Amino acid sequence: SWPRKADQKLTTPTAKSIDLNISSTAFNVHYDYDELYNFYRRSEGGAAHVATSSATDKTGVQLAPQVVIAMVVPYSIVDSSGHSGYGVNGSGTVYIFQDGGVVNGTWSKADRSSQIVFKDASGQEIKLNAGQTWVTALKDGQLHYSP
Repeated sequence: SWPRKADQKLTTPTAKSIDLNISSTAFNVHYDYDELYNFYRRSEGGAAHVATSSATDKTGVQLAPQVVIAMVVPYSIVDSSGHSGYGVNGSGTVYIFQDGGVVNGTWSKADRSSQIVFKDASGQEIKLNAGQTWVTALKDGQLHYSP
């Protein structure tokens, strides 16, 4: 599990709108930061992404993680059907959105059974807010965010 910390909302958020271009408009993801509750409301394919599981009492509620992680990873087409392959062993750039801001750093994963480690520019492991965390692997150039 990743190291955690208490929420520390920014007085002036610097990352209120996040777009992750996955593959097409049907799968592209958008997050809007909710300053009151300190989480990110998730939309997919242009519509609110809501819980549909009957196993919880949250059916119909928009998904809203406290932490959104965008890992930039190697990407390739892996077969003649056009299936995508994302390399998650090794290292790369990471963007961690929490508390209304973003920390730019690196991710690393030694092998299949290792935990992914996130470090900031000074080499310190990044602590994440407690609560729901969503991780997305995407190719370079597919992330956009704004205040």
